[in-house]
Amino acid sequence: REVAAVAPALPAAGPEATQRWCELGIPLTFSAWTVTVLDVAEAVYAIYVFVAIGWRNASVAGFILKWGMLMMCIFFGEGLLRARCCNVLGCCGLPLQLWVRAHRMARDIIVSSIIFSVMVPFVILNSINDYFCPGCSAHQLLIYRDPGHLARAEAVVMDVLGEGDWVDEAETRGPFDGAILHGKSPSQEHMSHIV
Repeated sequence: REVAAVAPALPAAGPEATQRWCELGIPLTFSAWTVTVLDVAEAVYAIYVFVAIGWRNASVAGFILKWGMLMMCIFFGEGLLRARCCNVLGCCGLPLQLWVRAHRMARDIIVSSIIFSVMVPFVILNSINDYFCPGCSAHQLLIYRDPGHLARAEAVVMDVLGEGDWVDEAETRGPFDGAILHGKSPSQEHMSHIV
């Protein structure tokens, strides 16, 4: 007695069907680029007549009309995919699903590319700023934000000229972060030597 091998059937709908078709089909990113190129080519071909005869306003209006119709068709396609009748279609609903998902992915790619291209120059400038001025952030200066007190906890004051009475005592802190004056305030002649 022989037993015939039966190939497993594809599920009618759901994530299993999508996963199985993704394994066998074209990647969605390629479909998104293809759909975008075909949509733009179709719009240019249809509206080229207006550009050729010099009707610039009509060509702009035609592009807006084509874009609006495309958005409406994608919206209706999403609604149809959510409906119960799409589950009955099985494999016949997969082209519609691919068309809608490819358009949505193309939109996401375009928006992400715009955001990325706007942010890249500022990231490069911020990286250059961090490299050359590690303690001073131009970003913080532009938005008027204090990043916190970045000064050292203790300042070492050295008497280069050897004339002053300035000493560094760690236990008594003054307004000069550790450098205090013994007995008298600095005179103008001491200050003129420093400057």
